[in-house]
Amino acid sequence: MLAAAEGGNADAQFLQATFCAQGRLGHQQDDEVAAEWLERGAAQGHATSELGLARHLLGAGEEERAAGYFRRAAEQGHVEA
Repeated sequence: MLAAAEGGNADAQFLQATFCAQGRLGHQQDDEVAAEWLERGAAQGHATSELGLARHLLGAGEEERAAGYFRRAAEQGHVEA
């Protein structure tokens, strides 16, 4: 999984973010590392990564950046966005 994520697979990057955020499957819980993986997926237009990054940014008080990612995910039809 890590090799796929490092190789640019956006789905794998989202999963890596999830594992880091939750501290699962051998990963230490680390929200900042999770956000880095979300940014990598979002940079490729992965709607679920965009939504996850938007939520992270909103929680960090970065409302304007969060709004942009919510918008990008919504424009791709992500219902939760």
